[in-house]
Amino acid sequence: MPETRRLLGEQGFEFTDFLSPHPLCCLARAEILTGQYAQNNGVHTNDGEWGGTALVDPDNNVGAWLQDAGYQTAFVGKWLNHFDDFPVAGWDHFNYSETGTYAPYGFKYSEEPRKIENEYTADYVGRKTIEYADEFGGEAPFFIWASQVAPHGMTLPSGKFAGAIPADRHKTLYPNAQPPSLSKPSFNESDVSDKPRFARQAKIDRAKMIDKFRNRIRSLRAVDEQVGNLMVSLAAAGEVDNTVIIFTSDNGYLLGEHRLSGKNVPYEEALQIPLLLRGPGVTLGSSAETMTIVDVAATVTDLADAVPGRVLDGRSMMPVLAGQEPGYGQTLIQAGDIVHKWSFRGVRTSGFTYVEHTNAVELYDRNADPYQLRNVAASRPRALARLAAQLDTLRDCSGPTCYGGTP
Repeated sequence: MPETRRLLGEQGFEFTDFLSPHPLCCLARAEILTGQYAQNNGVHTNDGEWGGTALVDPDNNVGAWLQDAGYQTAFVGKWLNHFDDFPVAGWDHFNYSETGTYAPYGFKYSEEPRKIENEYTADYVGRKTIEYADEFGGEAPFFIWASQVAPHGMTLPSGKFAGAIPADRHKTLYPNAQPPSLSKPSFNESDVSDKPRFARQAKIDRAKMIDKFRNRIRSLRAVDEQVGNLMVSLAAAGEVDNTVIIFTSDNGYLLGEHRLSGKNVPYEEALQIPLLLRGPGVTLGSSAETMTIVDVAATVTDLADAVPGRVLDGRSMMPVLAGQEPGYGQTLIQAGDIVHKWSFRGVRTSGFTYVEHTNAVELYDRNADPYQLRNVAASRPRALARLAAQLDTLRDCSGPTCYGGTP
């Protein structure tokens, strides 16, 4: 993503240990929307009883808080999976994908009278983002959330779900690109007997992972172009130096590590996501301090001088940018599925990852074993007990208790 790296990364600040503590799309977007973990906002997975329909008090969201602070607000893109409580308060423009959310072409958005047939999904979201910024430009400040789909898997014209589908103009890009996962010792891990049952499967097809990776980065090229288009538009309007841009994702993705392809697992490749900031008050540089996607709402309200309508489980990233305080010493990681309210819950520290599954326990010393090859739950009883106790303090955390502050 050269435009994103040049215009945001080189001109802003990067968190190099930024996490999606619920590494699944609906959960992560609910955390951006509310600034709360799943135990407080209600969304534990993508669908079913604990999917998007479980969101507690949908109108009490970051858009509404910024509206109350005098901001014009817009949302465009992928909303919460299976959410059906429309309309949602807090947005001057609330333009969500009604049908064809995962279609590269031929999708329907709530502000459009008919399907968009001949425009790629990322191009549409990018174009509408610029339209809203142009409309809002002026004395009153604005907040826009552009929620792109790529590099998520998409649907073929037949309706069959496939991997990422790039824009037609990008289908032959990067013909020799190789996924970084191939060079990891965790790729097609030789011994997965110490892993939970979901990872004890046959080795994954190397060629399929290469093909999947190439299509994922091809699909991201359109997102990258839209970042560039937005920056050009903001510059033309004289708004670049007066606008904070935050770039992130909702989860990471495994491409053959531990014989897995996907997300919603407690391994670094799923937890790690990008976070770039550029704008006034944002210094140039980077930080290895741990922050999470739960902190986005706190950061936005801090920048906008807005008052959250919820008890936020995250905290603003701005003090860390200024070097004033450390990030998290411990982070709650967790996810549900359609059967289990919690399919796993755990705690990630700077050196350890501890996870309790419904039928297994995992403990990794990432300083000694950064690729999480050796589950040491049976051989490190003191570390196991310490981290289990930390998890117990986080299970029902709310507000500052989620990050070690004073309630």
